Amino acid sequence: MEMSIKEILEKALKVELRAVSGTRKYFEAKIEVIMNSEIDFVLAQDKINELPFEKNDSVFVRINTKKEVYTFIEKCSYINVGKRITVGLKFPTKINKEQQREFVRTNMERDIIVLLIDKEENREIESLIKNFFIDLHKVKTVDISGGGLAFYSDIFMVPGLSIMIDMEFASPKLRHYRQKAEVIRCKEVNEKYGKYMIAVTFTAMPFAVQEKINHFVFRQMRENRSQKKKFDNI
Repeated sequence: MEMSIKEILEKALKVELRAVSGTRKYFEAKIEVIMNSEIDFVLAQDKINELPFEKNDSVFVRINTKKEVYTFIEKCSYINVGKRITVGLKFPTKINKEQQREFVRTNMERDIIVLLIDKEENREIESLIKNFFIDLHKVKTVDISGGGLAFYSDIFMVPGLSIMIDMEFASPKLRHYRQKAEVIRCKEVNEKYGKYMIAVTFTAMPFAVQEKINHFVFRQMRENRSQKKKFDNI
């Protein structure tokens, strides 16, 4: 049985907060009070030179429990500065669990098309993510599997954001097919291939499509092994 949002908050072992816009720096915090409408967080004040948030700012929260990592975004309802800094956030209506790796993964070098979904205007914004490059030896965490995808981007994507991915790269039979996915991580890396490394999980993927992705992953693994053998024999 899945835990409720309140149960997840109560089991938090580590909590980090950061502003959605502006600085990407995380601030350590602990949960002080959990109410039906709000949550109070106390920041580690000795590590803060200036207030990281203002009232009504959107705040990204990462929660580590013993077994899982959860994230959510909510508005800052108030800030109280005294002997300690207390930040109040609205109680989340949705909380995201970071993907557990249950699928075989592999690295690849490929340009892909990502469409950002503008929920407010209900439209798709097309964006080409160029130089989708993963070095097999240096960036092993950027990859593809039957359950998700990771890529570099110059655009920051908020965890929880819905996107559409053009899947033609995986199979000619998937031409014109776009798979819905959800951003689960966005890490600033400042690599030459993009400022951010983004991980997404596929959502509501049909079994037939997942089978094609799995076949693509195994083909890519064989190609990577072949390239590595050629490199080792030089």
